[in-house]
Amino acid sequence: MLLFASEDDFEKYADMEAPTNIDRLLGLASSWVRDAVRRAHFDTTPAGLPSDLEVEEALRDATCEQVLVWVQNGVEPGKTPERGPVSSSSIGDASLSYETASVAEARALAAIELAPTALAILDAADLTGGQPWVL
Repeated sequence: MLLFASEDDFEKYADMEAPTNIDRLLGLASSWVRDAVRRAHFDTTPAGLPSDLEVEEALRDATCEQVLVWVQNGVEPGKTPERGPVSSSSIGDASLSYETASVAEARALAAIELAPTALAILDAADLTGGQPWVL
């Protein structure tokens, strides 16, 4: 599997310790980034990685950004929670609340789409064509 970022890359980018499932997340994010740039033209090394440093950095940063979005939102693609995390609770009269529908929708979207911030990194490096797909 072609990876655009390492655990060390993520920790430097995010300024935080990598989660225990970092290898899986980096693999998924690299795959999603690769799909986003599939129409871009750039030279590669025999290992399949970009030979241009700017392209390499953009792919690495977009991969790290995608993982960061997942980590910050408690999302792991392919593992859908039955309900969102508890957003509030109380002991008197035992009240318990779960996250709102809009937060749950944002989490669900993060689990199936490349983050806009990751796309912006790729677009700034001219790897996406600069135009959104129109269906």
